[in-house]
Amino acid sequence: MVWLSMRLDTPASTQPRKKVTLTLPFDLIESTRQRSNKNFSETVEEALREANHRWACQELMKLRGKVDFHVSWQEIRSWEDDE
Repeated sequence: MVWLSMRLDTPASTQPRKKVTLTLPFDLIESTRQRSNKNFSETVEEALREANHRWACQELMKLRGKVDFHVSWQEIRSWEDDE
């Protein structure tokens, strides 16, 4: 295990950032970082984004067949023709 203290504030980002301290298995973070060719902060940020994306997709899949839009495909097609 390695103690990892990082600042998640890159100049390119305008989103609010939070400084965190993580305890992660060194081999896991190092192998991921080397494959991605990014620094620790960027590696962790990318992993968090991917996890959030995966969870959002799972939530959407739970709605499959449960959402009634009250719109036919013909009506949607006519919207495309109007543009």
